[in-house]
Amino acid sequence: MTTNHTNPRLKRLLKRYGKETSPIRWDFFVGYRPLVRYRMERQIKKLLGLIKTNQQSDQELNLLDVGCGTGRYITRFLSLGKTVGVDISKSMLQQAKKNTNGRATLMQADAENLPFENNTFDVVTCSYLLENLNGPEDNPKKVINEMYRVTKNKGQIIFTVETWYLMPNVISYVMSFLKRKRPLNFYSVKKIKELTKGMDFQSIKIRGLSPITVFFPWARASLSMIKSIERIDNKLEKFIPFFGAQLIVEIKK
Repeated sequence: MTTNHTNPRLKRLLKRYGKETSPIRWDFFVGYRPLVRYRMERQIKKLLGLIKTNQQSDQELNLLDVGCGTGRYITRFLSLGKTVGVDISKSMLQQAKKNTNGRATLMQADAENLPFENNTFDVVTCSYLLENLNGPEDNPKKVINEMYRVTKNKGQIIFTVETWYLMPNVISYVMSFLKRKRPLNFYSVKKIKELTKGMDFQSIKIRGLSPITVFFPWARASLSMIKSIERIDNKLEKFIPFFGAQLIVEIKK
């Protein structure tokens, strides 16, 4: 299913994101850079842990992944129940279809106008999307509100965002400024609280992820180094909960 392309905003989004987003380049980038792959894998494990903690025994979930990209996340969600992925990029969705072997429902859609009824999903997730909503028309708060809208009562909204602490993000911001381009959106606990202000939810939990990787300005690392990084991260996340390369936010509706 695809979204109505007569929507003026969607036409502009497709022009901006539909062509420049390369699924092959993205998958290569993740596969070639062990620290990026490590952070992504850590995110997925945390997401799965939070979902399974809230999941009732033998419950088959209705799950939505917003900005699903090439399907690296939803391939891991398939065992939890019915999985739906949406993305603005048709090429990303084509790759996601291959990666999921056609087992997920995939739709081209605008994250600010999700094509679903209220209270549809038990769990809504989102990763590597809000950072990229840096255009003059983009509204991260509206995306979060849309995720909230389509989530059932007592359901979960879980999303991850990149932080200012990560060295490459600081460099990226400076380079964008020098080139007079709009920088990516990076987040803090304060900014997350501002974006979720006014929402009616049971609870919100914000935790830092992969704090030690903040100090690595490169993305390559040996397998032994990755194992050491993981051990350190496991300890640091307990002692400095709001510090990390990413933040993971869990909202219970």
